[in-house]
Amino acid sequence: MSEDKSSIATKRLNQVSAHLSPQKLPPDYADVRSQISTLRKIAATPDINRRGYIRQKQSGKLWVRERLEELLDHDSFQEIGSLSGTVTWEKTGPMREKPVSFVPSNNVQGMGKLRGRRVLLTADDFSLRSGHADGATAGKTIYLEKLALALKLPVVKLVDGSSGGGSVTTIRKAGWSYLPYVSMYKHVVDQLNQGIPNLGAVVGPAIGLGAARVVSCHFSVMAADVGSLFNAGPEVVKGATFEEGLDFQSLGGPLIHCANGTIDNLAANEAECYEQIRTVLGFLPNCGREAPPVVASDDPEGREDEALRQVIPRRQTRMYNPRTIITSVVDHYSWFEIGALWGRTAIGGLARLGGRPIGVVSLNCEVNGGALDAAGSQKLTRLLKLCDVMNLPVLQFIDVPGYAIGTAAERTATMRWGVELAKAYYSTTMPMFNVITRRAYGVAGGIMLGARDPVMQVAWPSGQWGSLPLEGGIEVAHRHELREAEKAGRKAELYQELDEEYRRLMNPVRTANAFGIEEIIDPKDTRKRAVSLILFQVILKEGGGCYPTENANVYILMMVYTPGLAIIDSPQPYTPLGGDSLQVAIDISGNGRLTSSPSDSTKFHDITVFLTSNELSNNFTISNGTEPNSKAYVGPVLEINPSATVQHVNWNWPECLVGDGDGGSGSARGSYNISIHQSFKWNGTDYYTIFDLPVNVTNSISKSDDRVDCKLLENDLLKPAEIAASNDTLPGQPWVDAGAKRDSDNSGSSSSDDGGETNGADHVRGTIKQWGLFAMVVGGMLMV
Repeated sequence: MSEDKSSIATKRLNQVSAHLSPQKLPPDYADVRSQISTLRKIAATPDINRRGYIRQKQSGKLWVRERLEELLDHDSFQEIGSLSGTVTWEKTGPMREKPVSFVPSNNVQGMGKLRGRRVLLTADDFSLRSGHADGATAGKTIYLEKLALALKLPVVKLVDGSSGGGSVTTIRKAGWSYLPYVSMYKHVVDQLNQGIPNLGAVVGPAIGLGAARVVSCHFSVMAADVGSLFNAGPEVVKGATFEEGLDFQSLGGPLIHCANGTIDNLAANEAECYEQIRTVLGFLPNCGREAPPVVASDDPEGREDEALRQVIPRRQTRMYNPRTIITSVVDHYSWFEIGALWGRTAIGGLARLGGRPIGVVSLNCEVNGGALDAAGSQKLTRLLKLCDVMNLPVLQFIDVPGYAIGTAAERTATMRWGVELAKAYYSTTMPMFNVITRRAYGVAGGIMLGARDPVMQVAWPSGQWGSLPLEGGIEVAHRHELREAEKAGRKAELYQELDEEYRRLMNPVRTANAFGIEEIIDPKDTRKRAVSLILFQVILKEGGGCYPTENANVYILMMVYTPGLAIIDSPQPYTPLGGDSLQVAIDISGNGRLTSSPSDSTKFHDITVFLTSNELSNNFTISNGTEPNSKAYVGPVLEINPSATVQHVNWNWPECLVGDGDGGSGSARGSYNISIHQSFKWNGTDYYTIFDLPVNVTNSISKSDDRVDCKLLENDLLKPAEIAASNDTLPGQPWVDAGAKRDSDNSGSSSSDDGGETNGADHVRGTIKQWGLFAMVVGGMLMV
């Protein structure tokens, strides 16, 4: 029966009256803000009477929020999901309630900073349900993994428990059982493949899903005093395998998992775990589409170490410490070893050269003679993949007699894992530079040496190589002759004759004569060679790889785009130079995009060129923009051939550069920069830039009557700090940046970011060392 009109009217009047009546709820939402404050205070305050917290402290572990304070920069943590958890509410009025108890989610997540660098962080709270799943952990975990993908930020994972893994009590609470999907793992794999650093620390028992999360990381470390890791705990193991008397340490402590490769590194305690995480992050970019972070280095790039000449014993059976070589060549105090306790036939880690991060690979002759075993192959495979996805060039010190042999090697599937290593070498694309310090034999040696084409490598005078080492190889190749000699009683004599003959023929200089090895160097020069040949072979890969930093000079189709209008066609960076003269080809047409009208708002004013070396304290004039009185230097570059789009600078080498090689102590020969000074107008604004193209004056330069005294060409050498003090920043590379316009499109002025116009002369100094490289695919070929 329908209501009468009077009843309906009364109800509507009451509704309007209630709506218009003064509300008892505070207009500033103080009640809600109070609830938020109460819950956050509870979450941030440990319940010292809770059984889980007491157990946490008795185990010698930090509470989860103490860990955040220990790891992150002071006052940098911004929590995400701070109110997630289980709340008991008490009704205090018709529309009011207050929280009377709160059990926070047992996984704390958020954003913070490590040494000023923003990261995402997830940390288990083992004091609450031992880190097992609760109502909020799964959703929070998935959200953070997605957030890392969206923001391209590194993720740090502090694992103490199951990281939200399952428990049988979940079935009881829900009233039904569930299929154990791991929904977050797809996002983790996406992060790993995109080169978003995942760094994990085991700071308690890592169980099930928690174990999987930390083992998935690019780098993992375990605290020796509190860490352990296992698929299931001792009680579950007892019921399944009948193994009794196990505790966390004997089941999966650091002596197990830091020695079998499950966890990369061992740390003495939590504080050292966090320090290792900070260190590793310092080598890595935020994602694989960025270049790794560069730091200032006070270790000279041309530093020599004569002690390296005596590291390799003349007696081939004697061992040496390979880490001595590594620490000598890389920047001082930059070496960080990964996996030192497992796969010990190989050595791997991260370091810096000239302030730039690199990966380092070495064999370890002190273990199994350096023969690469299954575990060593696994360790190197993991490192190569890390370097590839993080855009780290690899420096290799090669002394390998081949893959390990014998029954132990066969039982551990040495060739299977050796082939997996080969796949990693040939499927990765990061730059690689080889230093053959001693042996390079067999399949292992061939794989390590031949994975790049063309190969970039040098050898030491101690180098020896071939299909098989002589020890054993002579017996195989000359079995019949030796057997016959044994009958005649002269087997030992024949063996010695063969050994001496082969050792004479295996002189590495003979290999260099046939160009079987590209170069044999003095070991003291290894750092110099490594710096010049590895740091700047940076390749841009489709979908990932090393991207240039802002205002980078760019290599496209073998051309060097400077921070200015000039494009250098030749020489290429780090080219060994010599011959009768220095020849530099400079494109002044912007690759056909620059007009030549004097009224144009983008045009050259002047180009001057110098040959400089901070290391040798030399600054020679190649062209200073004036006409020379003699053949001492070249006339104005822009007037060499006024009708040409490419100006060819041809400069006779001066007397002090005559010679061959680097010339040694007291010589003017060695590493130089072709310093291009440009004065020009771009989009109506005047600029003056200085760009240094590194080259090596090491090829032969003969004497000639045309050579002038170097003193006639000398100029004061500007210090980098003096130039940097007056430098501003060019808004971009005119011919490459998306914002570059043809001259006909220019309006005569350029707008700054804030809408104002920029005028006046700006100064830029660019060096290859500071700037990244581009590559592009043309006609199916990768051009660098």
